[in-house]
Amino acid sequence: MSSRHPVRLLIVNQSEPADLNLRIARQQADGGGVLAPLMAPLVLADDSAWTAADLRVALVDIRRPAPRNHQRLVLDRAQVDHVIAITRGNPLLIELALMAILHGRPVESLTVDELLKERVERIELAIRDAGFPDCFDPLLALATLAGGVSKAHLADLRMVREEDIGDLSRLFPSETGDIRNVMPPVRPELIGDAFVDVAFARSQYSDDWRRRFVADAWTLNPAGTLRGALRIAGRDSMLGRALAAGPPDDAALDTVLVAAAFAEAACVLRPDDFGRRNDAVLLPSAEARARALAAQDAIALLSQLVALPSRLRRDEILLGPKWASLQYVLLENALTTRITSEIETLAGLVPAMFSAWQRCLGANQAGLADLLPKPRPGVATPLTAGDLALLVDAAFAADAIQPQHNLAALFGELLVVNARALSTSMIDLEEHVSVLGRYAVLRRSSLNASVFAADVEKLGASESATFPFVLGSARAQGAAAFATKHDVAQCRLHVDRVETIVTGWPDDRDMQYERARSWRIMSYATKDDATQCRLHADRVETITARWPDDRDMQHERAQAWRFMAFATKDDAAQCRSHVDRIETIVAGWPDDRDMQNERAQAWALMAYATKDDAVQSQLYVDRVETITARWPDDRDMQHERAQAWRFMAFATKDDAAQCRSHVDRIETIVAGWPDDRDMQNERAQAWALMAYATKDDAVQSQLYVDRVETITARWPDDRDMQHERAQAWRFMAFATKDDAAQYWLHVRRIKTIAASWASDPRIQEEFGIALGYLDPS
Repeated sequence: MSSRHPVRLLIVNQSEPADLNLRIARQQADGGGVLAPLMAPLVLADDSAWTAADLRVALVDIRRPAPRNHQRLVLDRAQVDHVIAITRGNPLLIELALMAILHGRPVESLTVDELLKERVERIELAIRDAGFPDCFDPLLALATLAGGVSKAHLADLRMVREEDIGDLSRLFPSETGDIRNVMPPVRPELIGDAFVDVAFARSQYSDDWRRRFVADAWTLNPAGTLRGALRIAGRDSMLGRALAAGPPDDAALDTVLVAAAFAEAACVLRPDDFGRRNDAVLLPSAEARARALAAQDAIALLSQLVALPSRLRRDEILLGPKWASLQYVLLENALTTRITSEIETLAGLVPAMFSAWQRCLGANQAGLADLLPKPRPGVATPLTAGDLALLVDAAFAADAIQPQHNLAALFGELLVVNARALSTSMIDLEEHVSVLGRYAVLRRSSLNASVFAADVEKLGASESATFPFVLGSARAQGAAAFATKHDVAQCRLHVDRVETIVTGWPDDRDMQYERARSWRIMSYATKDDATQCRLHADRVETITARWPDDRDMQHERAQAWRFMAFATKDDAAQCRSHVDRIETIVAGWPDDRDMQNERAQAWALMAYATKDDAVQSQLYVDRVETITARWPDDRDMQHERAQAWRFMAFATKDDAAQCRSHVDRIETIVAGWPDDRDMQNERAQAWALMAYATKDDAVQSQLYVDRVETITARWPDDRDMQHERAQAWRFMAFATKDDAAQYWLHVRRIKTIAASWASDPRIQEEFGIALGYLDPS
């Protein structure tokens, strides 16, 4: 059959048609019965919702009732939009709204709750008209909450005679199901839920009555009540709060199914939930059920939640922090497993979990750590060091996915909290501490590394200081030194702690490597003080001298001398001596990427040291080009290239054409990393230099300032990016210093930028310099 107009199917009855052959499952013990689990409900496509255009078309055929039954119902644009907004295009709610308007209700006063309440009042009148007494209402509400119940079972449970329930065909004349034996629910669910809500909240009922009401629903039809609970439990109502606790322990429901259902309800927002959820009740209930699962069930549910975003319909919204929080609770639970196969499953699942967080949470990840539950002490179950290592490897992968947000660090803290409980012997504990120390080294970006290191030491504080324990502790303290490298005093505390820890092993290569690494970190921490930096580099030199052929030891040496090159970058001769030292160190590893990266960084520093001599600087930039040519897709190598060419742009900033050629080279280099903050910062600095190079031509300079604005717009809270902005606008202030109006416009722009960085002297300096450009005469 074809039609001239689009056809929309509106289902007005969700009761079970007889031809579906749904059966009643009898309970032999008491002669009662409960409905067998219902089939999944029919879900309409997303485009079933009405639009404002649909409503305007429908209004053409709607007439007012007598005495104005010949007048069309007319709504203006604002009124149509209001109806669509409050109903979210739901056809049933639109019908209720139009009926209310036809009976004189002002459009602007309509709310969904009032529309549903009015519909419930009409149902209650229909119940009275059908000859049923007031005491019938709570029975029908109970049947509705449970999704339909056996009349015999209902009569037995509520202590009423089955014949007193009456002939339901008077109330459900079009019902095709077995209403002689079954009391059906009020449908559709939107109306039925409102009917139950109103009945449950009546003032004449006591709290004990309400508790029994909910308990009876779970008893009569556990599966049907679970469906109702998932719709209602998150709502801010008496009934919603009562259902949030979920089914009682003796309900005939699978605990994993219930936990999964509550978890999904807690972290998915559906169209009917808007303005009606109570997450303060729903989320804790979901978390409690997740914690109560067995470890293997927690792993299974964790896998389901990780994949949840791919199963959402277009009209469903993922509540990201709640979704992540529930996964974290499940992970905490899963760590209590003792079965190696489950550990392997979990180890494979953890990176997928963090990767899903990265995809789905985006910028919201930054504050997520504060929203997640805190680790609790683990349950004493045996776990081998090998199994723990699997989980640590999973944490490494998570760190690689998103090290900047400290989320994977939370996983490491869970391991620390559980490590002692998971150990069955001192040998296991020693191995665990060593493994955790290795994890600490690789997750050194954690802001909590100092606490982590202290926890690792505490794990074995009451035991003898055996080698694996000591090595793990030294590694953890070294990781804490790295994490605090921008605080010289704090960093030194951790380095001194490493010295103390390894004192008893002066000839052990691994222990001494931890020493070398910690003093190398100290040389970084003091790189702005050449004298102090040199003292720490000399420590590294002394420690590593006994292992001249050890690649890792020599890599620590190369890094320490690179920090010395940085510390002396304003003295080209001194800087060159340290770069030459690096050349000597890495000569034995010509194909080692990390060693060659030290060379590239060192020669880039020489390009900086000679940036006031374009010819010399170009020689060193060419060295960087030669070194990095073998690694065209290596982000770090290409970052050194971009930096080196930026120093060349600076060296030629008084020659706009030359400067532009170097800036274009930088654009080519960083093109492969459009979302990399450091690469884009090189771009911003390069175009700011072009703004300087053309500062005698306001039109040209403005073009380059606009480039800087475009690049930095994505990082409004990044100090370095905003400094480049302030600098670029200062060059524009210089370019327009002879045009007072334009000049002050640009100075005010700098002032606005500087206002967010009141304690930053360099950004404030940009504002001060710009103020000095105007001729006081």
